[in-house]
Amino acid sequence: MHLRTKLTLGILTVTFVVFLAVGFVAIPAAKHALRDRIDDRLRADLPEIRASVLAAGGDVPGGALEGGSPVGGSPGGGAGPDERGYALVVIEGATATVLATPGTSAPPDLRGITAPARGGEIRYVTAPDGTTYRCATTDLGDGRLLAVAAPVDDLAGLVDDLIGTFIVIGTGGAAALAVLAWLWIRHGTRQIEHLTRRAEAIAHGDPDRSLAVAATTTELRQLSHALDAMVTSIDQSLVAQTRSEARLREFIANASHELRTPLTSVSGYLQLDLDGAFADGEHHQRSMRRALGEASRMRRIVTDLQLLTELDENPLPTAAEVDINPLLRDAVHDMRTLDPTRTWTLDLPAQPLVVAGDAHQLRQVVTNLLVNVRVHTPPATVTTARASPGNGSIVIEVSDDGPGLPAEDLERVFDRFWRHDPSRSRASGGSGLGLSIVAAVVSAHGGAAEAAHAPDGGLTIRIMLPGSGGPPRRP
Repeated sequence: MHLRTKLTLGILTVTFVVFLAVGFVAIPAAKHALRDRIDDRLRADLPEIRASVLAAGGDVPGGALEGGSPVGGSPGGGAGPDERGYALVVIEGATATVLATPGTSAPPDLRGITAPARGGEIRYVTAPDGTTYRCATTDLGDGRLLAVAAPVDDLAGLVDDLIGTFIVIGTGGAAALAVLAWLWIRHGTRQIEHLTRRAEAIAHGDPDRSLAVAATTTELRQLSHALDAMVTSIDQSLVAQTRSEARLREFIANASHELRTPLTSVSGYLQLDLDGAFADGEHHQRSMRRALGEASRMRRIVTDLQLLTELDENPLPTAAEVDINPLLRDAVHDMRTLDPTRTWTLDLPAQPLVVAGDAHQLRQVVTNLLVNVRVHTPPATVTTARASPGNGSIVIEVSDDGPGLPAEDLERVFDRFWRHDPSRSRASGGSGLGLSIVAAVVSAHGGAAEAAHAPDGGLTIRIMLPGSGGPPRRP
């Protein structure tokens, strides 16, 4: 069932209940009000009529009451109509004498009344022709009773007319309300229908992802904005998921390739040795050393992957105050010893640069940064390692004047197994995990790593770590 149908039925149901409640209260109230008016009139006229009957003697056939009301004197005689619309009956024992009738209506049957109503009580009585009266009685003082009765059949007819009118007006009003409510609700839900159509179109692949609706109410505007935000968030999540899945596939492919190459070499050398291909001891020794080198390469790859996994599961097992200056100084000294053909420069401030973290992991960060330059740049490259205090943080930079990277590759340098020149990197022994470990360790210490073009045209890797004043946190 459509929402507008439910709303329309709901409005009609509420209206019908209110209509019935008003009818059950208003119609009986109107009936009682009209009856009370008749009773009040009877009470007001009763003394005057009693005085008129006593003045006329009450038993003069064809006589007239004061005030001009004709009277009759015998039962079944020629009693005339009363201008006030009353039936006047004198009761004496079992005899009832009709003095006046209310027009053409038969007088009420009042036989059996032997005493006037107490406390001014007015009761219902019925005539032989079925006419209903409201009747009041009073004592004439000579043993007779005077009954004054006002017909109320017109009152019943008036109430019936009121009920009929109420039903007609209610039915017409309900029909008009249904039409107006349907049109108004349809107008109000038109924008919801538009939102539904836009959502269905987006679900079926509409490239226009906007749910822009010219909403006229605050609730619809909020709904439209919330749905737009939801669609945008879903799109971003899908894009991120697609990229993540692509990188995962690339990572698995690269890891498989990195491990397959040394495995192939090791198994090949071992198979040749088993086949007796190495006749002399020198060839055998050289082949075993090559197999051992490939096995060592596999061990380094597995160790690096294990470290990355540990960083993902337990980012920072221990934390202490670590001075960055000695770490950089030692790492640069090691590089000068390992590769004296390159120029290694160091730029450190005089004051200590203290961060809160794991000394072993931070040492591996600065070592990997320098090893990355040594592995991926040509000989005679000038490398500068510097550290400086920042705004509540410690900044570490390693810059070189090598060939650098294209702008589109800068954001990928921290991806696992990513290489700008895969063939040269493998030949030099790189696995593509060095900068990935750097990014993971820095992230575990609550910092950030970024790559940028160096002023001399090479590459700059910049590390930002929170100072020791703030505890390490994972971003």
